[in-house]
Amino acid sequence: ARLVRLVNEADAEIALVVSDAFQCQGIGTRLMEQLIQMARQEQIARLIAYIRVDNRAMKRLCEKFGFSVTEDEDMVVALLSIPRPASVGVPAAGR
Repeated sequence: ARLVRLVNEADAEIALVVSDAFQCQGIGTRLMEQLIQMARQEQIARLIAYIRVDNRAMKRLCEKFGFSVTEDEDMVVALLSIPRPASVGVPAAGR
């Protein structure tokens, strides 16, 4: 799995690969959970995945995690906005 901040540091591109021999065992789900957790820790606001049109498994995985998915004839783009925790930006006295 990979998470790379983009020029706009609030966004990051993600990618993950699971070998054919290990697919359908929940590994992709676990990797996605880790990527989202890492993004939260790094205060990334949005994750972006560029997916081949024929990669139905990755498209389904992104949909499972609440990504908005758009598709054209060449590519699928999946976006996930990551809400900031309620305590972020709240003064210490207000907690």
